[in-house]
Amino acid sequence: MLPADRQIDGKNLLAYLNNDSIAPHNELFWQRGSSRAIRSGDWKVIWNPEFGDTLLFNISEDPYETNDLFERNKDLAGDHIGIHDHWSESLNKPLWTSVVHFRENMDGNWVYFEN
Repeated sequence: MLPADRQIDGKNLLAYLNNDSIAPHNELFWQRGSSRAIRSGDWKVIWNPEFGDTLLFNISEDPYETNDLFERNKDLAGDHIGIHDHWSESLNKPLWTSVVHFRENMDGNWVYFEN
C-alpha cells in the first residue's frame, strides 16, 4: 500500500502490460538531477538546462536515437519542454541530489552522466 502522507507522481502500469490497445497516458516524463526528458507520441526530447544542450529524436524512425533533429525542429522541442515544465511544477522538490554528475565530449557529442 502506498503511503497516504505524500503525493505520488507515478502511475501503476500493471493494467496496461497485457493490453496494448490502450495507453496509460500521452506523455512519459523523466527528471534526474538537471537532466530532463519527455516522450510524446513519436518524439523524444532530452535536455539539460544547466548546460543548455537539447536533443530531439523521432523514435519511430530512429529508435536508437542517432539522428538529432533539434536544429531543424526547435519549436517542436520547445513545445515539448513546455509540457514537461508544466508537469514538473506539480512535483515536490526531490529529497536528494545527484551523487555523480559530469559531462564528457565523446566524438563531438556531449554526454551527461548523473546518478
